[in-house]
Amino acid sequence: MLAMLLVTKYFPARSHTGLRVLLGTTLVMFWMPPLFLLLLARHTVYLWFPVLMLFLFGIFKLAGTAPERIPGKQVADATLHLADIG
Repeated sequence: MLAMLLVTKYFPARSHTGLRVLLGTTLVMFWMPPLFLLLLARHTVYLWFPVLMLFLFGIFKLAGTAPERIPGKQVADATLHLADIG
């Protein structure tokens, strides 16, 4: 559960389309309780294994990408004030 929350926090930018599709699809599948209950009722929970492996592969690719941050107004204002002090 923690891994899913961390992936949503650091979801890749639009420049990584394939990674966005991979992680988005696996996250949607994980957050569908009826799908899990259906697999559980049919005794086919082992079908989650390929989804888990795709999610793991996506996490490793996400860890290899550089985080893209957009500087906020507050950060720019703070640097201006620091420059005025010195």
